[in-house]
Amino acid sequence: PFTLIEARFGAGLTWADVTPTVRGLIRDPAKPFTFDGRTLEPDLWPGVPKWLAVWFDDHGRRYVRLFREGECRLLP
Repeated sequence: PFTLIEARFGAGLTWADVTPTVRGLIRDPAKPFTFDGRTLEPDLWPGVPKWLAVWFDDHGRRYVRLFREGECRLLP
C-alpha cells in the first residue's frame, strides 16, 4: 500500500511542511496531480524558484520525488 510520509516545499535552506495540503491533492499515486506554489506556501521567498519534495512508501520501499510547479506523478 501507498503511504505519504512527508511533503516539503521550498528552496535553499528554507522549507515548509506542506504534508496535509499535498495529501489532499493525491487521490491515486499513479495519476497526475497539479500544484501551484502560491497555494502551498505563498510567503516563502517570493520570486525564487522552489521545489516540492515528497517522501512516500510504496509496498515497503521508500522513495523521494522532486517537482517544480505544474503536473506531477509519484508512481509510473
